[in-house]
Amino acid sequence: MSGIQMALLGAGGFPPLTISISPASIANLRSGAGSLTSDPASGTGAGGSGGYAYAWTYVSGDSYTINSPSSASTTFTTTLSAGQLKSGVYRCTVTDSLSNTASQTITVELEAT
Repeated sequence: MSGIQMALLGAGGFPPLTISISPASIANLRSGAGSLTSDPASGTGAGGSGGYAYAWTYVSGDSYTINSPSSASTTFTTTLSAGQLKSGVYRCTVTDSLSNTASQTITVELEAT
């Protein structure tokens, strides 16, 4: 293997671990006050050595309940007053079987109209 090929590969000769989140952001509305659960967000790991584990965590802004914090896909839940808008940033981190990590953030906006 040439030095260039080795530089393009991560630990253990695998491609570098990456993550993408879909959708890139979430914005959901609720008519009136009450509990609102967002549409799902999904993290997808690629590269690395496979055997991925996922962790969703709060970063900043308004705090929601993360409904499936250790799954690739999750939703977010909060209680809103009428006319209230909440916006929070959350991170999804993927870890491969060699303990390499990659992270990406998503903004979640929930609003009661």
